[in-house]
Amino acid sequence: MKSNHRKDIDGIRGIAVLAVVLYHANVKFFSGGYLGVDIFFVISGYLISLIVNEELKKKKFNLIHFYERRIRRIIPILYLVILLVIPFVIINFIPADGRNFFESVFAITALSSNFLFWLEEGEYFARDNSIKPLLHTWSLSVEMQFYLFFPILLLFLEKLKKPKLNIIVAVALISMFLSFWISKTNKDANFYLITSRIWEIMAGAICFYLMQKRRKSINKNYCESLSLLAIFLILISFFLFNKETRHPGYFTLIPIISTMILISYSQNTFFTKKILENRVINYFGLISYSLYIIHFPVLAILNYNGIKINLELTLLTIVFFSFLSWNYVEKPFRDREKISSKKIFIYYFSSSFLLLAIGLLGHFYVKDKTDSFVNKDFISPKFVIDKSIMILGDSHASQYYWGLKEFFGKNRVEDHSVNGCIPLFNLNKVDSKRREGFCKKKMSNSLNLFIEDSKYNTLILSNMGPVYLDKKTFKNKGENRIKDLKITHDLQKDIKDAWKIFEVAMNETFQRLSQLGKNKNILYIIDIPELGVSERLCDLEGKKIKFLGKNFWLKKPQIKECFVSKKEYFIRSKRYNELVKKIAKNYPKIKVFEPSLLICNENKCKGILNNKRIYKDPDHLSKYGSLYLAKYLSNLILQFK
Repeated sequence: MKSNHRKDIDGIRGIAVLAVVLYHANVKFFSGGYLGVDIFFVISGYLISLIVNEELKKKKFNLIHFYERRIRRIIPILYLVILLVIPFVIINFIPADGRNFFESVFAITALSSNFLFWLEEGEYFARDNSIKPLLHTWSLSVEMQFYLFFPILLLFLEKLKKPKLNIIVAVALISMFLSFWISKTNKDANFYLITSRIWEIMAGAICFYLMQKRRKSINKNYCESLSLLAIFLILISFFLFNKETRHPGYFTLIPIISTMILISYSQNTFFTKKILENRVINYFGLISYSLYIIHFPVLAILNYNGIKINLELTLLTIVFFSFLSWNYVEKPFRDREKISSKKIFIYYFSSSFLLLAIGLLGHFYVKDKTDSFVNKDFISPKFVIDKSIMILGDSHASQYYWGLKEFFGKNRVEDHSVNGCIPLFNLNKVDSKRREGFCKKKMSNSLNLFIEDSKYNTLILSNMGPVYLDKKTFKNKGENRIKDLKITHDLQKDIKDAWKIFEVAMNETFQRLSQLGKNKNILYIIDIPELGVSERLCDLEGKKIKFLGKNFWLKKPQIKECFVSKKEYFIRSKRYNELVKKIAKNYPKIKVFEPSLLICNENKCKGILNNKRIYKDPDHLSKYGSLYLAKYLSNLILQFK
């Protein structure tokens, strides 16, 4: 078969991969470098269409051979990098992050890492993606999912003698408009899921079919002008796009159409070809896949360990190993004379089985010590109560459930909390995960249930405060909470200020709850101090192996910075804390509990007490922390009797 290799497309690949690497390395002016992945999608769509259609034309297309080529192209270096990353994760990652990593190993092998990262609420643009060294594989899962159905579609259309271009354009338009719509309602789903990415890959396929229909030659000056404009627009997109840009969305059409233009016209140019076929850019294009697979885990692991790097030296090292990978892994595995079809499938299925097993074992056996804490002091409930306790709020209310059920028994404690919701009447909270009216309905239903159902006599309310009302995270932790955040009052639409809305809704809720009889008790918990530091800075265990009766440290415990200064906490939470106490003062029935009095001393709010972690992440209690505070909460609850 005549070679279809185009050096100009290698050049487009080179530009794309450099943009992605520089973006992940946080190089200034490459805030939109992630668009390199979208360019890869377009190129993939073009090349796959080219390969499949040429084989269909010669009646040599074989689906098994198609998948074999994809396996040879994608799997060897991907699996090798995963296997090489595993020891670093075992040694360096705290258990919670390690377990997430092994779950991603399973998902990648099952061609579904994009679904996993979406379901984890792992926003791609979060600042601390070092805890996910395989996050970049989401794009491979999208491509592999596309490869599963696209050749079958082309084969089906070939047999039906249907015009392929019309069908492909229709599918692309449906996907494109779907992505535009989802970009307004769920940015994470829009970013990760194939439904929003098909149109980008199909754009490459459309290129191929339009080029096939072209009968006459095109003026070279016209091609040159369009191609140079396309390069300019792609480079401008790298500089102007950022994490706030809705993507994929309307503006994504700029790099997508520009890439289509380059694929369609650059081979008929002089200056553009000189740029794209430049030896350096072409070199990066040739090693682009290895460079893409290798760079992110290296940067993530260095960042995870807090290693300050020389950026130039680090990037040169990554490029060097990418060259070795391309030369000694990619090229040999693509050569059927060196590795037969039978061997490649044996390697693929055996290594996939191994990685799936490793992923499952990691999920089930790597446990966060804060989640596996065993309560030895209260094996059975210590206190007996006749009525049930309802917990209501967001995840910062839910965190008290474990501790309270240890004291009162799980049949007497019910958690009605919903992540991201504030437990007040008539308060609407909307964000990228929760649609209009969702939180209001959930919270109102639960509040009314407490009011009306005689089986409950204690209501515990709690929620985060400054995050929602100031729309600012603490030390950039959990930034997905403030994506598209909006707080409104259902009955007073004219109020725009989130603090005022919260105050009005809390007054209304407290007033209504205060009218209940003596058999209904309400306790509001002011939110715990946000620790604001990664769990890895609260590592009490470290990593060690025992050999011949001696302990050998792989990683020593690191607990020097497991606290937030009381001054920082006070600055952050003063307005919220004082507002809650001011409102509650008007309603004697509402009791207020302030955990910071038990967690903070004069200078620090600690993440470790009694040599145990009381936080499991930067702002949620561990099981021990839940039990520690529930000890005091239970006394308050018993005073209601």
